[in-house]
Amino acid sequence: MSRRTEDFDRSARLTQDVCEYAEREDADVEFTKVVVDSMLEQARRERLGQYPPAGHDYPNSGR
Repeated sequence: MSRRTEDFDRSARLTQDVCEYAEREDADVEFTKVVVDSMLEQARRERLGQYPPAGHDYPNSGR
């Protein structure tokens, strides 16, 4: 599996997890907002070609 595919899979799992967490009665609304807002900002920067930043590489890229 390519690093890009692995990143997409992780992002999809994170999205699902945060949605499930947000639906819980004991969910911390502030925490949920921080996670969702950061995901939206990353998506915006990806569309603008500003993410990942210069010098950034995927974890375990030396495999």
